[in-house]
Parts: sequence; structure tokens; C-alpha cells
Amino acid sequence: MVAIGAVAPLTAGVVDQFGAPSTSGAGVTWTVSGDGSIDGSGNFTAGNVSGSAIVTATSGSVSGTSTVTVASMPNPVVTVGTTSAQWLEPTGGATVSGVVLCRVAANDPGGIASVTFVVDGTDVSTVTGPSYEMRWDSTHLADGVHALAARATSSSGTQVLAPLSITVHNGSLSAQSGCSATGGGLPWLWPLAALAFAVRRSRRAPVAERSPLFR
Repeated sequence: MVAIGAVAPLTAGVVDQFGAPSTSGAGVTWTVSGDGSIDGSGNFTAGNVSGSAIVTATSGSVSGTSTVTVASMPNPVVTVGTTSAQWLEPTGGATVSGVVLCRVAANDPGGIASVTFVVDGTDVSTVTGPSYEMRWDSTHLADGVHALAARATSSSGTQVLAPLSITVHNGSLSAQSGCSATGGGLPWLWPLAALAFAVRRSRRAPVAERSPLFR
């Protein structure tokens, strides 16, 4: 099993009809169908969604196949002293779009003072009590890989930073100005308001284009 977005090196051995290593000198070529890709050295890169891939190794006139399962793995727990933080959503390596629920578990025996969500090195939201989550509008970023992080601060001041890499894919909606919100905000309403304004404007003919008969 390979985690979403992870790289796993694969190997293939060539043997003759007696099970002995082949001395033919033929190399191995790799192909894959399904959820992932593979390079000429056998390094398999899992896709961005759960699923499976069939990897084929070919040497000369013989070939063999193997099925690789791609699955979501729990994000790791990052701990400093007695303070810990773990991403619950999204999963590391996931592809996201639109409004994304970002959720973190943070713990310390003395209590957690706050959790700050960070996007590409910039603080975007701070939450001071459970649940530690925000709804983040990803459309104001360009498509591609971005770095998220959650910085949990304990009541005694200990901080732990849990990083998370995700891929944003919004197509034509990417890189528009937007906003982030916490605690169930609705940052996706702004495009609807802009659309309604554009529709109202389109229904009014400019004065300069009206016929002189109706002046």
C-alpha cells in the first residue's frame, strides 16, 4: 500500500525457467495503468486519489504485473514536549478545490491556548477553542502545490508546527481575490454577489447606445 502522492521504489528480478537469475543482460522497462506513474528506474508515484494501479515490468519477451493500492494514510502527529498537533482534514498530498475544511487535533495536558492556520508561510486564521478548524477559500491561490501548516500553542507557551502539503486545482477560478473564514463562515458567497451585480448591470442599456427617438 502506498500513501496518496507518495513515492515507492519497486524492483523486479528476471529469472530463467529454473528459477535462477537470468544472464541474458536484458534490462527492465516499466509501465503503469491506473492511479499513478512510474519512471524508468521503477520509482512509482501514487496519484492524488485513493485507488489502485497495475504496474508491469518487462524484460525482453517476458513480463510480470503487480497491483499497487493507493490509499489515504493518517497524517502524522507532531509532538514537542507534551504538546501535539495532527491534521485531520485534508489528507497530506490531497488535491483540493473551492472551499476547503481544514481541521486539526491539538492536545496538551495543560490545555491548548490557540491553533493558527498558515498558508504558504502566512497566518490566515487563529482559533482559540475546539474545534480547531477553518473553512478556507482556495480559489485565491494559483493551481499547484501549496504548503499548509497548523501552529498549536499550549497554555504554557509551547508551540508545535504541523506541516501539510496539498495541491490546489480550481481551473479558471484560481487566483481570484477572496477571503478565508473560521467557524463556519461562508467565503464562497462573494462570487455569487459579484455575478448578481454583473447581471443587473447587463440589463441596463448604456445611455450612449439608446436611440435618439427615445430621448
